Amino acid sequence: MGNQVDLEHRTREQLFQELDDLRHRIAELEAAETERNQVEQALRQSEKQFRIIADFTHDWEYWIDPAGNYIYVSPSCERITGYSADDFLAAPHLLEKIIHPQDRTAFAQHTCKESKQNAELSTEFRIITSTGETRWIHHVCQPVYDDGSEAGRRASNRASPSAFRQKRRCANGTANWRC
Repeated sequence: MGNQVDLEHRTREQLFQELDDLRHRIAELEAAETERNQVEQALRQSEKQFRIIADFTHDWEYWIDPAGNYIYVSPSCERITGYSADDFLAAPHLLEKIIHPQDRTAFAQHTCKESKQNAELSTEFRIITSTGETRWIHHVCQPVYDDGSEAGRRASNRASPSAFRQKRRCANGTANWRC
Protein backbone atom coordinates (compact mmCIF):
# COMPACT_ATOMS: atom_id res chain seq x y z
CA MET A 1 0.00 0.00 0.00
CA GLY A 2 2.92 2.32 0.78
CA ASN A 3 4.27 1.92 -2.76
CA GLN A 4 0.97 2.99 -4.24
CA VAL A 5 0.94 6.16 -2.15
CA ASP A 6 4.57 6.86 -3.16
CA LEU A 7 3.69 6.52 -6.84
CA GLU A 8 0.77 8.90 -6.47
CA HIS A 9 2.95 11.55 -4.87
CA ARG A 10 5.69 11.37 -7.48
CA THR A 11 5.50 13.77 -10.27
CA ARG A 12 5.44 12.69 -13.81
CA GLU A 13 8.86 14.31 -14.25
CA GLN A 14 10.33 12.24 -11.41
CA LEU A 15 8.98 9.03 -12.91
CA PHE A 16 10.48 9.87 -16.30
CA GLN A 17 13.81 10.63 -14.61
CA GLU A 18 13.73 7.28 -12.78
CA LEU A 19 12.88 5.56 -16.06
CA ASP A 20 15.81 7.27 -17.78
CA ASP A 21 18.09 6.27 -14.89
CA LEU A 22 16.95 2.64 -15.21
CA ARG A 23 17.50 2.68 -18.99
CA HIS A 24 20.98 4.13 -18.46
CA ARG A 25 21.79 1.44 -15.87
CA ILE A 26 20.52 -1.29 -18.21
CA ALA A 27 22.74 0.08 -20.99
CA GLU A 28 25.74 0.07 -18.61
CA LEU A 29 25.03 -3.53 -17.60
CA GLU A 30 24.66 -4.60 -21.24
CA ALA A 31 27.98 -2.89 -22.10
CA ALA A 32 29.68 -4.58 -19.15
CA GLU A 33 28.31 -7.96 -20.22
CA THR A 34 29.50 -7.39 -23.79
CA GLU A 35 32.97 -6.49 -22.51
CA ARG A 36 33.02 -9.54 -20.21
CA ASN A 37 32.03 -11.77 -23.14
CA GLN A 38 34.83 -10.28 -25.26
CA VAL A 39 37.38 -10.84 -22.47
CA GLU A 40 36.18 -14.43 -21.99
CA GLN A 41 36.45 -15.05 -25.75
CA ALA A 42 39.99 -13.62 -25.80
CA LEU A 43 40.92 -15.82 -22.83
CA ARG A 44 39.49 -18.92 -24.55
CA GLN A 45 41.47 -18.06 -27.70
CA SER A 46 44.66 -17.54 -25.68
CA GLU A 47 44.13 -20.86 -23.86
CA LYS A 48 43.52 -22.60 -27.19
CA GLN A 49 46.74 -21.16 -28.65
CA PHE A 50 48.73 -22.21 -25.57
CA ARG A 51 47.23 -25.69 -25.61
CA ILE A 52 48.03 -26.14 -29.32
CA ILE A 53 51.63 -25.03 -28.81
CA ALA A 54 52.09 -27.12 -25.67
CA ASP A 55 50.30 -30.25 -26.84
CA PHE A 56 51.84 -30.39 -30.31
CA THR A 57 55.46 -29.81 -29.40
CA HIS A 58 57.76 -32.50 -30.74
CA ASP A 59 59.73 -32.74 -27.51
CA TRP A 60 58.37 -34.20 -24.31
CA GLU A 61 57.75 -31.16 -22.12
CA TYR A 62 56.77 -31.18 -18.49
CA TRP A 63 56.41 -28.90 -15.50
CA ILE A 64 56.73 -30.14 -11.93
CA ASP A 65 55.81 -28.23 -8.79
CA PRO A 66 58.32 -27.70 -5.96
CA ALA A 67 57.10 -30.93 -4.30
CA GLY A 68 57.91 -32.93 -7.45
CA ASN A 69 54.36 -33.46 -8.70
CA TYR A 70 53.61 -33.03 -12.39
CA ILE A 71 51.54 -29.98 -13.25
CA TYR A 72 51.73 -30.50 -17.01
CA VAL A 73 53.05 -33.27 -19.25
CA SER A 74 52.89 -32.94 -23.03
CA PRO A 75 51.27 -35.73 -25.03
CA SER A 76 54.54 -36.27 -26.94
CA CYS A 77 55.80 -38.20 -23.90
CA GLU A 78 53.86 -41.16 -25.24
CA ARG A 79 55.70 -41.09 -28.57
CA ILE A 80 59.05 -41.03 -26.74
CA THR A 81 58.38 -43.33 -23.77
CA GLY A 82 55.28 -45.33 -24.63
CA TYR A 83 53.62 -43.93 -21.49
CA SER A 84 50.81 -41.37 -21.70
CA ALA A 85 50.69 -37.98 -20.03
CA ASP A 86 48.02 -39.40 -17.71
CA ASP A 87 50.43 -42.18 -16.70
CA PHE A 88 53.00 -39.57 -15.61
CA LEU A 89 50.39 -37.40 -13.88
CA ALA A 90 49.12 -40.42 -11.94
CA ALA A 91 52.62 -41.64 -10.98
CA PRO A 92 54.96 -38.73 -10.13
CA HIS A 93 58.00 -41.04 -9.95
CA LEU A 94 57.41 -42.79 -13.27
CA LEU A 95 60.32 -40.98 -14.92
CA GLU A 96 62.75 -42.24 -12.30
CA LYS A 97 61.36 -45.77 -12.72
CA ILE A 98 61.88 -45.86 -16.49
CA ILE A 99 65.44 -44.48 -16.38
CA HIS A 100 67.93 -47.18 -17.27
CA PRO A 101 69.29 -48.73 -14.05
CA GLN A 102 72.87 -47.77 -14.94
CA ASP A 103 71.82 -44.09 -15.35
CA ARG A 104 69.68 -43.70 -12.23
CA THR A 105 72.52 -42.55 -9.98
CA ALA A 106 73.65 -39.91 -12.48
CA PHE A 107 70.07 -38.70 -12.90
CA ALA A 108 69.62 -38.56 -9.12
CA GLN A 109 72.76 -36.41 -8.92
CA HIS A 110 71.36 -34.18 -11.67
CA THR A 111 68.09 -33.87 -9.75
CA CYS A 112 69.99 -33.00 -6.57
CA LYS A 113 72.00 -30.38 -8.45
CA GLU A 114 68.89 -28.87 -10.03
CA SER A 115 67.27 -28.46 -6.62
CA LYS A 116 70.31 -26.48 -5.43
CA GLN A 117 71.00 -24.38 -8.51
CA ASN A 118 68.93 -21.61 -9.94
CA ALA A 119 70.02 -22.25 -13.51
CA GLU A 120 69.32 -24.19 -16.66
CA LEU A 121 70.87 -27.65 -16.51
CA SER A 122 71.14 -30.48 -19.01
CA THR A 123 72.07 -34.14 -19.07
CA GLU A 124 71.67 -37.25 -21.17
CA PHE A 125 70.37 -40.57 -19.94
CA ARG A 126 68.67 -43.68 -21.17
CA ILE A 127 65.11 -44.74 -20.56
CA ILE A 128 63.38 -48.07 -20.97
CA THR A 129 60.15 -47.51 -22.92
CA SER A 130 56.90 -49.30 -22.16
CA THR A 131 57.81 -51.83 -24.88
CA GLY A 132 61.25 -52.51 -23.37
CA GLU A 133 63.23 -50.49 -25.92
CA THR A 134 66.20 -48.46 -24.66
CA ARG A 135 66.17 -44.82 -25.79
CA TRP A 136 68.61 -42.03 -25.13
CA ILE A 137 67.14 -38.75 -23.88
CA HIS A 138 68.66 -35.29 -23.92
CA HIS A 139 67.15 -33.51 -20.91
CA VAL A 140 67.17 -29.74 -20.30
CA CYS A 141 65.49 -28.20 -17.25
CA GLN A 142 65.21 -24.83 -15.59
CA PRO A 143 63.47 -23.27 -12.60
CA VAL A 144 60.03 -21.72 -13.06
CA TYR A 145 58.80 -18.67 -11.15
CA ASP A 146 55.39 -17.07 -10.75
CA ASP A 147 55.42 -13.50 -9.46
CA GLY A 148 58.87 -14.09 -7.97
CA SER A 149 57.89 -17.27 -6.13
CA GLU A 150 59.29 -20.66 -7.02
CA ALA A 151 56.73 -22.59 -9.08
CA GLY A 152 58.82 -25.70 -9.76
CA ARG A 153 60.90 -26.78 -12.75
CA ARG A 154 60.18 -27.04 -16.42
CA ALA A 155 61.90 -29.71 -18.49
CA SER A 156 62.25 -30.64 -22.11
CA ASN A 157 63.21 -34.19 -23.08
CA ARG A 158 64.26 -35.07 -26.60
CA ALA A 159 65.35 -38.33 -28.15
CA SER A 160 69.06 -37.52 -28.36
CA PRO A 161 70.75 -37.72 -31.78
CA SER A 162 74.23 -37.55 -30.22
CA ALA A 163 73.28 -40.39 -27.93
CA PHE A 164 72.10 -42.39 -30.95
CA ARG A 165 75.59 -42.03 -32.39
CA GLN A 166 76.95 -43.23 -29.04
CA LYS A 167 74.49 -46.11 -29.12
CA ARG A 168 75.79 -47.12 -32.56
CA ARG A 169 79.35 -47.00 -31.22
CA CYS A 170 78.24 -49.21 -28.33
CA ALA A 171 76.69 -51.67 -30.76
CA ASN A 172 79.90 -51.68 -32.82
CA GLY A 173 82.06 -52.14 -29.71
CA THR A 174 83.95 -48.87 -30.34
CA ALA A 175 82.65 -46.93 -27.33
CA ASN A 176 83.82 -47.11 -23.76
CA TRP A 177 81.22 -44.95 -22.00
CA ARG A 178 77.79 -46.00 -20.66
CA CYS A 179 76.75 -48.55 -23.28
